[in-house]
Amino acid sequence: MANLLYVQANLIQKLRQHPAVRFWQPIIELFPKRNVALEERSFFERDLELEEGKVYVTIDLNFVYCRNNMVSFLYEDQDLSYRFTVSKGVLRTVDGKQFNALIGMIGRVFSSTDVKLLNTDTVFHPLFDAVLFGENAPPLPPPEDVPDPTLPPATLPPPSAPKPRTPNRPPKPPAEVVAQYPKDLCEKIVHMKTISKKSYKYVAEKHNVPEEAVRQICAHYVNRK
Repeated sequence: MANLLYVQANLIQKLRQHPAVRFWQPIIELFPKRNVALEERSFFERDLELEEGKVYVTIDLNFVYCRNNMVSFLYEDQDLSYRFTVSKGVLRTVDGKQFNALIGMIGRVFSSTDVKLLNTDTVFHPLFDAVLFGENAPPLPPPEDVPDPTLPPATLPPPSAPKPRTPNRPPKPPAEVVAQYPKDLCEKIVHMKTISKKSYKYVAEKHNVPEEAVRQICAHYVNRK
């Protein structure tokens, strides 16, 4: 079992190639994101056994890694933090509050860059598993090749004629972005970013807010001081 302290980008990219992630992603994206308070969260319990050294995908398509009966979320730019327990498929905080839920096991980690995909013949839904992976089901397309981030990107020859450039739409001013969210939520976002020094991506996922909105909210409050 790998004693993970961090993971690199190519490992996350490979996990995203799992059939279950590719199947559920367009479905999850159809649902609006809601900022539900931790005390109000409640998930359906399932008979899901946790295994050491394995990676699981959550219902919001994040990844968690299990070690010593504790789990940590996997982010490309964050050290692992084993501060959640799992019982009956539900992630809980140390004080027992429900935080998230698991869809299923999708990989086994060997190092910060090496993972083997598991259960590639299932999307963890009995109806669609029968349709997608039954005896008469057409073969799935192979996973996309994940480029090695340590190699330099391939260079293309310059085109014979430059393509017309479409002007980029100017971003919304921070004040317009801030107006879309409750004041107390904005203050929580700014407080977490300032005090914890976490990345914008981490704070965005923590509050179910787009990363760019987090940047604009923080910029707005900093400029007011």
